[in-house]
Amino acid sequence: FEVTQKNEDVYVKGSFSGELFKFADQNLRDVSAQLEWQAGTLRFPELQFRLHEGSIKGNALFEPLSQKFEMDFSGEGVSLASLYPNLKGMLAFNLKGKGNFPQDYARGQFEVKDVQYPPLPKSEIKGEAKFGYSEGKFSLDLDGNFLPGENKFLISFIIPAKEETFSADIRGSFTNLNLLLPWKGTVGRLNYLAEIRGKKTAPQVKGAIDFQGPVFP
Repeated sequence: FEVTQKNEDVYVKGSFSGELFKFADQNLRDVSAQLEWQAGTLRFPELQFRLHEGSIKGNALFEPLSQKFEMDFSGEGVSLASLYPNLKGMLAFNLKGKGNFPQDYARGQFEVKDVQYPPLPKSEIKGEAKFGYSEGKFSLDLDGNFLPGENKFLISFIIPAKEETFSADIRGSFTNLNLLLPWKGTVGRLNYLAEIRGKKTAPQVKGAIDFQGPVFP
């Protein structure tokens, strides 16, 4: 690191790397970054790491006092199996935004290829993401759709920065029931909702489903 001081103004510039860093109870691996600090503003002109087997890279700026932020990140190859062993699929995403937390957000798109929860057939997910921060907690909203067909869902995560707990609210529906049922020809709609609370290692889950339709072979 290089430190320069002029009167009360301190400027810090440098780079760092490491095999493992902890952030918001997540393991960031193979971290490499450039860092700058000046006048209360922290910048990462370059930042890359591996998370859940995927590669994440981008840049960010954060000003703690004003909560000003700017970020531009993209990721690919994130394995859903590393999040939940029985769930398969590869996630890619991008997030970009600037403003002031908590009223402003970073937004982008996400896509999951070959998503599958055996014995259900493989599918694909596409949607939009919204990332925010407020009072020591990160928020992430995923507004997506299982393809093919109209099978929309909304997942809202709240993740404390310094705790091992989290919460998630899930709601959605399936109109293409061939993605869920082992037999073909069912016509109808399946609605579902779930609430997840507690520690990441042992969360508590509550949920409900209902089916509406004229044809159920």
